Amino acid sequence: MAGLVGAGRSEIAQIICGARKRNFLGGGLIYLHGRPIRYRTPRQAIEEGIVYITEDRKSDGFFEMMTSNENIYLGYLVVPQFARFLYSRRQQKRVADHGIASTAVSALKRTLRIAEYSGGNQQKVVVAKSLVQRPGLVIFARSLTSTSRFAILRRRERLS
Repeated sequence: MAGLVGAGRSEIAQIICGARKRNFLGGGLIYLHGRPIRYRTPRQAIEEGIVYITEDRKSDGFFEMMTSNENIYLGYLVVPQFARFLYSRRQQKRVADHGIASTAVSALKRTLRIAEYSGGNQQKVVVAKSLVQRPGLVIFARSLTSTSRFAILRRRERLS
């Protein structure tokens, strides 16, 4: 999607992902893979493999007082097929290692809170948190830095 500031790009992305209600009478239809979709909650979109990467990573993209491992693992646990009742540190490390490697996060000290990372690395953690969900469609609310774009392309090549 493209458009000027104020054209409604973010609102459309949020509607597609179930994060915002659409106007039922005047809202039109959204089709995905040839069928109309309407998600009332983000969980419904996630269950169908759609993730939304927010434009405001600091307030909506991560938990700033948690580490990169914890943030990425929480993204993984959101998907019903990966959800578990018990917390596994071994699984958390495995999932986080995969997410960090696939997005090239420069996490020198994995014990640091996300708030202590650079803006670019914070953005990569948000992307990794979404990609560990193994989505079929990723909607970015804003453009990424060239480093993040490279990391996503690298991740896509590994999945192919």
